[in-house]
Amino acid sequence: MVVRVVVVGGGVSGVGSALAILQRLPSCNLTIIAEHFTPNTTGDGAAGFWEPHLTTGTPQEKIIQWCQETWELFCSWWQYKQQMGVSFVYGETISQDPVPEKSWQHVPFAFHSLSHSECVKFGPQYQSGFSFGTVTAEPLKFLPVLLEEVRALGGSVKMCRLTSLAEAAAEADIVINCSGLGARKLVPDPEVYPCRGQVMRVRAPWVGRYLCDASKKSFAYIIPNLETVVLGGTNQDHDWRLEVDPTDSQTIWDNCTALMPSLKVVHNYGHGGSGVTLFWGCSKEVADIACDLIHKHYGLPSRL
Repeated sequence: MVVRVVVVGGGVSGVGSALAILQRLPSCNLTIIAEHFTPNTTGDGAAGFWEPHLTTGTPQEKIIQWCQETWELFCSWWQYKQQMGVSFVYGETISQDPVPEKSWQHVPFAFHSLSHSECVKFGPQYQSGFSFGTVTAEPLKFLPVLLEEVRALGGSVKMCRLTSLAEAAAEADIVINCSGLGARKLVPDPEVYPCRGQVMRVRAPWVGRYLCDASKKSFAYIIPNLETVVLGGTNQDHDWRLEVDPTDSQTIWDNCTALMPSLKVVHNYGHGGSGVTLFWGCSKEVADIACDLIHKHYGLPSRL
Protein backbone atom coordinates (compact mmCIF):
# COMPACT_ATOMS: atom_id res chain seq x y z
CA MET A 1 0.00 0.00 0.00
CA VAL A 2 1.26 3.44 -0.95
CA VAL A 3 0.42 6.03 1.70
CA ARG A 4 -0.82 9.34 0.32
CA VAL A 5 0.46 12.40 2.19
CA VAL A 6 -0.65 15.96 1.52
CA VAL A 7 1.25 18.86 3.06
CA VAL A 8 -0.76 22.09 3.10
CA GLY A 9 1.48 25.15 2.89
CA GLY A 10 4.44 26.14 0.72
CA GLY A 11 6.50 28.10 3.22
CA VAL A 12 9.49 26.99 5.28
CA SER A 13 7.37 24.78 7.57
CA GLY A 14 5.50 23.13 4.71
CA VAL A 15 8.52 22.45 2.52
CA GLY A 16 10.58 21.43 5.56
CA SER A 17 7.91 18.98 6.75
CA ALA A 18 7.61 17.48 3.28
CA LEU A 19 11.36 16.96 3.02
CA ALA A 20 11.64 15.43 6.51
CA ILE A 21 8.82 12.96 5.74
CA LEU A 22 10.29 11.94 2.38
CA GLN A 23 13.71 11.39 3.93
CA ARG A 24 12.18 8.93 6.40
CA LEU A 25 9.44 7.45 4.19
CA PRO A 26 10.59 7.72 0.56
CA SER A 27 7.93 5.26 -0.61
CA CYS A 28 5.01 7.56 0.21
CA ASN A 29 3.11 9.58 -2.37
CA LEU A 30 3.60 13.14 -1.14
CA THR A 31 2.18 16.37 -2.54
CA ILE A 32 2.59 19.91 -1.26
CA ILE A 33 -0.53 22.00 -1.88
CA ALA A 34 -0.27 25.76 -1.48
CA GLU A 35 -1.58 28.98 -2.92
CA HIS A 36 1.92 30.48 -2.88
CA PHE A 37 5.42 29.05 -3.24
CA THR A 38 8.82 30.74 -3.16
CA PRO A 39 9.53 33.57 -3.94
CA ASN A 40 6.03 34.64 -2.88
CA THR A 41 5.80 33.28 0.67
CA THR A 42 6.02 35.26 3.90
CA GLY A 43 9.39 33.71 4.70
CA ASP A 44 10.95 34.94 1.46
CA GLY A 45 11.12 38.44 2.90
CA ALA A 46 12.69 37.37 6.18
CA ALA A 47 16.26 38.03 7.27
CA GLY A 48 16.37 34.43 8.50
CA PHE A 49 17.92 35.40 11.85
CA TRP A 50 18.20 32.42 14.20
CA GLU A 51 16.75 33.38 17.58
CA PRO A 52 13.60 32.04 19.25
CA HIS A 53 11.09 34.92 19.27
CA LEU A 54 7.39 35.30 20.12
CA THR A 55 7.07 31.73 21.42
CA THR A 56 4.87 32.43 24.44
CA GLY A 57 2.74 29.43 25.43
CA THR A 58 5.03 26.77 23.98
CA PRO A 59 6.84 24.45 26.44
CA GLN A 60 10.46 25.55 26.79
CA GLU A 61 11.82 22.03 26.39
CA LYS A 62 10.20 21.83 22.93
CA ILE A 63 11.50 25.27 21.95
CA ILE A 64 15.02 24.17 22.92
CA GLN A 65 14.72 20.88 21.03
CA TRP A 66 13.33 22.44 17.87
CA CYS A 67 15.65 25.43 17.77
CA GLN A 68 18.74 23.26 18.40
CA GLU A 69 17.85 20.86 15.59
CA THR A 70 17.35 23.81 13.25
CA TRP A 71 20.64 25.35 14.42
CA GLU A 72 22.47 22.13 13.60
CA LEU A 73 20.92 22.06 10.13
CA PHE A 74 21.93 25.67 9.41
CA CYS A 75 25.49 24.97 10.58
CA SER A 76 25.65 21.97 8.23
CA TRP A 77 24.75 24.29 5.35
CA TRP A 78 27.79 26.49 5.94
CA GLN A 79 29.85 24.79 3.23
CA TYR A 80 27.09 25.76 0.76
CA LYS A 81 26.64 29.24 2.22
CA GLN A 82 26.13 31.14 -1.04
CA GLN A 83 23.57 28.68 -2.39
CA MET A 84 21.72 28.32 0.92
CA GLY A 85 21.98 31.96 2.00
CA VAL A 86 23.81 31.17 5.23
CA SER A 87 25.95 33.65 7.17
CA PHE A 88 27.48 33.55 10.63
CA VAL A 89 27.04 36.87 12.41
CA TYR A 90 27.89 38.20 15.85
CA GLY A 91 26.32 41.17 17.60
CA GLU A 92 24.29 42.59 20.44
CA THR A 93 20.69 42.86 21.58
CA ILE A 94 20.12 45.78 23.95
CA SER A 95 17.04 47.09 25.71
CA GLN A 96 15.73 49.89 27.89
CA ASP A 97 13.65 47.21 29.62
CA PRO A 98 14.83 44.22 31.66
CA VAL A 99 15.78 41.29 29.41
CA PRO A 100 14.71 37.90 30.80
CA GLU A 101 17.10 34.97 30.90
CA LYS A 102 17.12 32.94 27.69
CA SER A 103 16.53 29.21 28.09
CA TRP A 104 18.19 28.57 24.72
CA GLN A 105 21.41 30.48 25.43
CA HIS A 106 23.54 27.31 25.43
CA VAL A 107 22.74 26.59 21.77
CA PRO A 108 24.44 29.39 19.76
CA PHE A 109 28.03 30.61 19.96
CA ALA A 110 29.45 32.60 22.88
CA PHE A 111 26.23 33.81 24.51
CA HIS A 112 27.06 36.57 26.98
CA SER A 113 24.82 38.72 29.19
CA LEU A 114 25.89 42.35 28.89
CA SER A 115 26.90 44.34 31.94
CA HIS A 116 25.46 47.79 32.55
CA SER A 117 28.71 49.40 31.40
CA GLU A 118 28.57 47.41 28.15
CA CYS A 119 24.95 48.44 27.54
CA VAL A 120 25.42 52.19 28.06
CA LYS A 121 28.07 52.25 25.33
CA PHE A 122 25.11 52.19 22.94
CA GLY A 123 23.34 54.99 24.83
CA PRO A 124 22.61 55.95 28.44
CA GLN A 125 19.02 54.71 28.10
CA TYR A 126 20.02 51.04 27.73
CA GLN A 127 20.10 48.95 30.90
CA SER A 128 20.26 45.30 29.82
CA GLY A 129 21.11 43.04 26.92
CA PHE A 130 23.11 40.13 25.59
CA SER A 131 25.47 39.22 22.77
CA PHE A 132 25.95 35.99 20.86
CA GLY A 133 27.08 34.48 17.60
CA THR A 134 24.27 33.21 15.42
CA VAL A 135 23.27 32.20 11.91
CA THR A 136 21.17 33.89 9.28
CA ALA A 137 19.64 31.58 6.68
CA GLU A 138 17.75 33.40 3.93
CA PRO A 139 14.57 31.55 2.88
CA LEU A 140 14.64 33.28 -0.51
CA LYS A 141 17.83 31.33 -1.24
CA PHE A 142 17.31 28.01 0.54
CA LEU A 143 13.61 27.38 -0.16
CA PRO A 144 14.15 26.69 -3.89
CA VAL A 145 16.91 24.23 -2.99
CA LEU A 146 14.68 22.37 -0.52
CA LEU A 147 11.85 22.25 -3.05
CA GLU A 148 14.18 20.63 -5.56
CA GLU A 149 15.18 18.08 -2.93
CA VAL A 150 11.49 17.30 -2.35
CA ARG A 151 10.99 16.74 -6.08
CA ALA A 152 14.16 14.63 -6.31
CA LEU A 153 12.75 12.33 -3.62
CA GLY A 154 9.53 11.88 -5.59
CA GLY A 155 7.40 14.61 -4.05
CA SER A 156 5.22 16.91 -6.13
CA VAL A 157 3.75 20.37 -5.75
CA LYS A 158 0.30 21.67 -6.59
CA MET A 159 -0.49 25.36 -6.62
CA CYS A 160 -4.09 26.00 -5.67
CA ARG A 161 -6.15 27.70 -2.99
CA LEU A 162 -7.99 25.42 -0.57
CA THR A 163 -11.14 26.51 1.23
CA SER A 164 -10.94 23.80 3.91
CA LEU A 165 -8.68 20.99 5.09
CA ALA A 166 -11.42 18.58 4.04
CA GLU A 167 -10.45 19.25 0.42
CA ALA A 168 -6.92 18.06 1.15
CA ALA A 169 -8.12 15.10 3.21
CA ALA A 170 -10.28 13.89 0.32
CA GLU A 171 -7.16 12.91 -1.63
CA ALA A 172 -4.85 11.85 1.21
CA ASP A 173 -4.41 9.31 3.98
CA ILE A 174 -2.71 11.90 6.15
CA VAL A 175 -2.71 15.70 5.98
CA ILE A 176 0.09 17.85 7.41
CA ASN A 177 -1.25 21.34 8.08
CA CYS A 178 1.47 23.98 7.67
CA SER A 179 -0.86 26.72 6.46
CA GLY A 180 0.36 29.43 8.85
CA LEU A 181 -2.08 32.32 8.93
CA GLY A 182 -4.29 30.39 6.51
CA ALA A 183 -5.18 28.07 9.40
CA ARG A 184 -7.56 30.76 10.61
CA LYS A 185 -9.97 29.76 7.83
CA LEU A 186 -8.83 26.26 6.89
CA VAL A 187 -9.07 24.63 10.33
CA PRO A 188 -10.82 27.00 11.20
CA ASP A 189 -8.88 28.45 14.15
CA PRO A 190 -10.05 31.93 15.19
CA GLU A 191 -7.15 32.16 17.67
CA VAL A 192 -4.72 32.60 14.77
CA TYR A 193 -4.07 36.22 13.81
CA PRO A 194 -1.38 38.12 11.90
CA CYS A 195 1.53 39.97 13.46
CA ARG A 196 2.58 42.27 10.62
CA GLY A 197 6.27 42.74 10.02
CA GLN A 198 7.77 45.30 7.65
CA VAL A 199 11.45 45.56 6.76
CA MET A 200 13.80 47.46 4.48
CA ARG A 201 16.74 45.95 2.61
CA VAL A 202 19.70 48.22 1.95
CA ARG A 203 23.23 47.86 0.63
CA ALA A 204 25.63 48.55 3.48
CA PRO A 205 28.58 46.16 3.04
CA TRP A 206 30.46 47.76 5.94
CA VAL A 207 27.86 46.43 8.42
CA GLY A 208 29.23 43.12 9.64
CA ARG A 209 27.50 42.78 13.03
CA TYR A 210 23.86 42.54 13.98
CA LEU A 211 22.38 45.05 16.41
CA CYS A 212 18.90 44.89 17.93
CA ASP A 213 17.05 47.32 20.18
CA ALA A 214 14.50 45.10 21.93
CA SER A 215 12.91 47.98 23.87
CA LYS A 216 9.13 48.06 23.78
CA LYS A 217 8.99 51.70 22.66
CA SER A 218 11.86 51.71 20.14
CA PHE A 219 12.02 48.19 18.65
CA ALA A 220 14.56 48.04 15.83
CA TYR A 221 17.05 45.63 14.32
CA ILE A 222 19.91 45.68 11.84
CA ILE A 223 20.78 42.25 10.43
CA PRO A 224 23.41 41.69 7.72
CA ASN A 225 22.66 39.04 5.12
CA LEU A 226 24.97 37.85 2.35
CA GLU A 227 24.24 40.69 -0.09
CA THR A 228 22.07 43.19 1.79
CA VAL A 229 21.36 44.43 5.30
CA VAL A 230 17.85 44.02 6.68
CA LEU A 231 16.43 46.92 8.70
CA GLY A 232 13.35 46.40 10.82
CA GLY A 233 10.91 46.28 12.07
CA THR A 234 7.32 46.11 13.19
CA ASN A 235 5.27 43.75 15.37
CA GLN A 236 1.70 44.81 14.58
CA ASP A 237 -0.89 42.40 15.94
CA HIS A 238 -4.11 41.83 13.96
CA ASP A 239 -2.81 43.90 11.03
CA TRP A 240 -3.60 42.24 7.68
CA ARG A 241 -1.97 44.81 5.38
CA LEU A 242 0.53 43.53 2.81
CA GLU A 243 1.42 46.95 1.41
CA VAL A 244 4.51 48.90 2.43
CA ASP A 245 3.49 51.62 4.89
CA PRO A 246 5.54 54.83 4.33
CA THR A 247 5.09 55.80 7.98
CA ASP A 248 6.51 52.46 9.09
CA SER A 249 9.39 52.87 6.63
CA GLN A 250 10.23 56.25 8.13
CA THR A 251 10.04 54.87 11.67
CA ILE A 252 12.28 51.92 10.76
CA TRP A 253 14.83 54.23 9.15
CA ASP A 254 14.80 56.69 12.05
CA ASN A 255 15.12 53.97 14.69
CA CYS A 256 17.85 52.08 12.85
CA THR A 257 19.96 55.14 12.04
CA ALA A 258 19.64 56.28 15.66
CA LEU A 259 20.87 52.85 16.70
CA MET A 260 23.64 52.73 14.07
CA PRO A 261 24.41 56.22 12.67
CA SER A 262 26.90 54.77 10.17
CA LEU A 263 23.94 53.55 8.07
CA LYS A 264 23.73 57.13 6.75
CA VAL A 265 27.42 57.20 5.82
CA VAL A 266 28.85 55.68 2.64
CA HIS A 267 32.62 55.22 3.05
CA ASN A 268 34.97 55.76 0.09
CA TYR A 269 38.51 56.02 1.42
CA GLY A 270 41.57 53.87 2.12
CA HIS A 271 42.71 53.37 -1.46
CA GLY A 272 46.41 53.26 -0.57
CA GLY A 273 48.50 54.29 -3.55
CA SER A 274 45.69 53.55 -5.99
CA GLY A 275 43.43 56.57 -5.55
CA VAL A 276 43.56 57.58 -9.22
CA THR A 277 43.61 53.98 -10.47
CA LEU A 278 40.46 53.04 -8.56
CA PHE A 279 38.60 56.35 -8.31
CA TRP A 280 35.94 55.88 -11.01
CA GLY A 281 35.11 52.28 -10.17
CA CYS A 282 34.79 53.16 -6.49
CA SER A 283 32.78 56.28 -7.33
CA LYS A 284 30.30 54.21 -9.35
CA GLU A 285 29.90 51.73 -6.51
CA VAL A 286 29.34 54.59 -4.07
CA ALA A 287 26.65 55.92 -6.42
CA ASP A 288 25.03 52.46 -6.54
CA ILE A 289 24.85 52.29 -2.75
CA ALA A 290 23.75 55.90 -2.28
CA CYS A 291 21.05 55.74 -4.97
CA ASP A 292 19.76 52.47 -3.55
CA LEU A 293 19.42 54.06 -0.10
CA ILE A 294 17.80 57.19 -1.52
CA HIS A 295 15.37 55.22 -3.67
CA LYS A 296 14.27 52.96 -0.82
CA HIS A 297 14.02 55.72 1.76
CA TYR A 298 12.78 58.69 -0.26
CA GLY A 299 11.26 56.95 -3.28
CA LEU A 300 13.22 59.10 -5.74
CA PRO A 301 14.07 57.54 -9.14
CA SER A 302 17.60 57.43 -10.52
CA ARG A 303 18.94 57.30 -14.07
CA LEU A 304 20.50 54.02 -15.16
